[in-house]
Amino acid sequence: MLVIDPADTLAGVAGTASAITVTVTGVSVNTTTGVETLGKLYQGQLPSTVATLFTVPAGQAYVIKTLSVTNPTGSSVSGIQLFLSGTTGANSLVGPLTLAADNTLTFSDNGWSLINANGTAVTTGQTGATGPTGPTGPTGATGPIGLTGPTGPTGATGATGPTGATGATGPTGATGPMPTFQKASAYLITATNVGAGAFIEVPIDTVVYDPSSIVSTANHRITPTVAGYYQCTGIVATAGTNPLVACITKNGVSSPIYAYGTEAAAITGGGSISTVTSLISLNGSTDYVQLGCLNQGTTTAALAINPAFNLLTVLGPF
Repeated sequence: MLVIDPADTLAGVAGTASAITVTVTGVSVNTTTGVETLGKLYQGQLPSTVATLFTVPAGQAYVIKTLSVTNPTGSSVSGIQLFLSGTTGANSLVGPLTLAADNTLTFSDNGWSLINANGTAVTTGQTGATGPTGPTGPTGATGPIGLTGPTGPTGATGATGPTGATGATGPTGATGPMPTFQKASAYLITATNVGAGAFIEVPIDTVVYDPSSIVSTANHRITPTVAGYYQCTGIVATAGTNPLVACITKNGVSSPIYAYGTEAAAITGGGSISTVTSLISLNGSTDYVQLGCLNQGTTTAALAINPAFNLLTVLGPF
């Protein structure tokens, strides 16, 4: 019986690739639960260069019942060798040996046995007494450097050294770029009417402030030049009592109205007012916003001429 531990390997080689078949049967034992599974653990052909045939999975151990090395070809194959847990001579399980045509070498609880082409076991005599130790051979060549071992634990932190002298003050850096925050506000100063049940784009035509030059009084719109979200606020008012609703549109009246404001509320001293505010995403190039007014009344409404009303303000980006 041969036990192979988790992560151990069985490797092999033969003088002729794919000529020698290796078959391993036995028990796979779960090292955690102790559950045992009997069956074929491996079957395959030996390559012509040393290679791993199988690796025992983590959490498993293999108890080998039989290990057969078979030469099914019509001619002898030399250079046959199996290795356990490595591929050097020190790890040799059997070989190097030559296996005649149609012969099988089998390992079991009774040790190794050889079956010839006629199916007859070739009897092996008892092992003779160990002979005297021969003279020490010459020192072999230095082997390759082994794998680097795992990193050791981190040592204790040393004492903090004294504080070094303060270095000279470096040169003053270049002035950084100006912030990209934009703001603009414009209102309507020209007399404008809104028909009963009608919607208009309020033609804002007077700038309150516009440090980034993003207001167009010719097109009555505000077009930010930096992409982002902008806080857009609008106010519409009339001296009458028409129920106006302030609106904000994005990219013109052909697009759906982006935001509706409050229904008109009465102003002390007469008139009514509606406000709207919305956070709107603008692409910083072609997107623009405009102030809209919806007259829900049954008569024409005259928009109030006052810098405090009919006003559109944009702040951002956020």
